[in-house]
Amino acid sequence: MNPARLGKTTAALLALALLAGCSGDRPTDAPAIVTTTADVQQIARELAGNAAQVQVLCPAAANPLLFRPAEKDLAALRRARMWIRLGGGVEAPWEGAALDAAANAALRAGGSGYLNATESLLPLDAAPTPSDAAASAVGCLLDPVHGRAIARRIAARLAEVLPGGETLRENLGHLLSETDLGIFGYGLIEAHGAERLWALQSSGQLASFFADKSLPLHDRRPLDFLASLRGRKVAACSAVWAAFARRWELDLAVCVQPDPARPPSESEIAAAVARMRELRVTVLLAEPWADRATVERIAQQASAVAVFCPAARAGDPCASSYRRTIEYVLNLTASALRGE
Repeated sequence: MNPARLGKTTAALLALALLAGCSGDRPTDAPAIVTTTADVQQIARELAGNAAQVQVLCPAAANPLLFRPAEKDLAALRRARMWIRLGGGVEAPWEGAALDAAANAALRAGGSGYLNATESLLPLDAAPTPSDAAASAVGCLLDPVHGRAIARRIAARLAEVLPGGETLRENLGHLLSETDLGIFGYGLIEAHGAERLWALQSSGQLASFFADKSLPLHDRRPLDFLASLRGRKVAACSAVWAAFARRWELDLAVCVQPDPARPPSESEIAAAVARMRELRVTVLLAEPWADRATVERIAQQASAVAVFCPAARAGDPCASSYRRTIEYVLNLTASALRGE
């Protein structure tokens, strides 16, 4: 979690990516898997490896709440063996017509190729409005607890449509362990187990559990890092960041856009800037598709630093894996909060 490790981590991940690219070609007849969003595609790719062709409908740097499928997307759905939809109402404006046009019965609810990634994941079910539910779904994977649950759900369904179950289990284990290591480090996991650590973190008891324990410096560092985020005020372009803020106990004090499906008005921008100044909020979290000029203008007027989430797409070293994406956003947020 130390920002100084970013350069070394990037180099290591790039090397692993190059090795992975040389590990074997994907069969031309590999089953086609389609996802709505790029972050779900990222997880599905890490799990399936070369056993499937995993395509995405909504481009990585585009707002999923504004996406509408084109003919090429309908063609992808026609060929697909499986569709991993995000859920939370994100696909609601176009799903029915698109599936009618694709005429692929397996992709409909209850079909053999249908998977709703966020189904039954709280607090999505408790979102007060459809807009809030959709925003929660879009930002869901910024919370690794949700990410781990979704990875398990995807792996279970992939096991039904792909050969090589052992490889799939290995890939799932690797994704989970890498994500856990990126947050807690090897020492804490070895001593207490990842599931227990996540349970403590989720219940807000992580700090108190270790408060009176003597730990080596390298085991104390992840805990100190997480403690440095706790209770700090941040602003966000929209409620897409709610899951991220909730997971790391950040105080999401200001949301610029009441509706994440449309750009903020000038009056909303002015109100957000005034509120950020009043509360002395110095960090503004932005989605990959947020207009950079607008975000930087808001940050400048509020004397804040803009933190952009990287788009989960191949070739971006900031988002070359699920672990890397989470670590990058966390480190960037912590650095901004420290004024670095």
